[in-house]
Amino acid sequence: MQRIERFSTMKIAHVTTVHPAQDIRIFHKECVSLAAAGHQVMLLVAGSEHSVTSVKGVEIRTVAVPHSSRSGRILKAPRALAKEVIAWQPGVVHFHDPEFLLMVNRLKRLGFRLVYDVHEDLPRQLMSKGWIPSPFRKGLSRLVEWYENRQAGKVDHVITATPHIASRFMRVNPRTTDVRNYPMPEEFTHLKPVASTSPGFCYVGGISRIRGVFEMMQAAANCKVELVLAGPLDQDITTEQLQQTPGYSNTVFKGVVGRDEVAKVLEQSLAGLALLHPTPNYMEALPTKIFEYMLAGIPVIASDFPVIRNIVEKHACGLCVDPLQVEEISHAINRLTEDPEMARSMGEKGREAAIKHYNWNIEKQKLINIYRNL
Repeated sequence: MQRIERFSTMKIAHVTTVHPAQDIRIFHKECVSLAAAGHQVMLLVAGSEHSVTSVKGVEIRTVAVPHSSRSGRILKAPRALAKEVIAWQPGVVHFHDPEFLLMVNRLKRLGFRLVYDVHEDLPRQLMSKGWIPSPFRKGLSRLVEWYENRQAGKVDHVITATPHIASRFMRVNPRTTDVRNYPMPEEFTHLKPVASTSPGFCYVGGISRIRGVFEMMQAAANCKVELVLAGPLDQDITTEQLQQTPGYSNTVFKGVVGRDEVAKVLEQSLAGLALLHPTPNYMEALPTKIFEYMLAGIPVIASDFPVIRNIVEKHACGLCVDPLQVEEISHAINRLTEDPEMARSMGEKGREAAIKHYNWNIEKQKLINIYRNL
């Protein structure tokens, strides 16, 4: 009986060298869920200056990590955050960035239990990074995969955002569980059903070339509809490039917005777009935005990849298109615009499926069970 009590609550340090303190998966979903389950949770993030605050039962500690380059951050941030971990002495260190794998050997020697949370398939992701010269991408990808696998085999549990990534890590660590990045239902299920008179379409997420920003804008121009983009602008494109793209005058750039504003954007849209390019990292992804659109009760227009098509066709909640073909995207937009009853029906079916199958309340139980077993 004493042993059960001892392990019922834990001191848990979530650690990120890259993500912001208010990251949706790390803070709003995982940290808040674990704190609500009774655990003592601290979120350690790398930033420009030291600060400590407490939000929703989670202590957020920002550690100043001065750096002038990407390599400087990769080398300095893990050490600085590991120092804070050692000082706080948590029962579990739950880290979210591959560069923190550099600290695994040291922390294991000191007796810490480690959880590696894998958000992306990094080796495949590197194959489409513009800042890496093309001739070096394949070799770097293989090296990173070897090292990531080697270190992941030493941790106490691996958590992944998709089943596809989980299947890769199961080969090096059988203590692997996919905890999918489905949205929190309370954010969107209160929204009214899709407004069939709305002329607008939206996209929520990072705005970049390989996430289809130029194809979305050109399709909006073809169809003469408003396109609302809510998210940060990636470094691979410039404002000047966007201004020179057909559809710029049809597009509203919201920038980074809070969760309430995201809900408002979805509520005022006829449909949501998720037109990821067919890169190795995206072909097996489960884009959170698709499930957010579904929960909000609006149909989706998404990349025609097998994983995504299976969800969209199974629940009749949208249309799949070739994300590189502007004419296909335009045709899908016109279909929903010209048939508001079809759009309304798709939105309702998507919301029903998301409430039943694709929301965080289901996934957080997996997370809590992982800690119970630790």
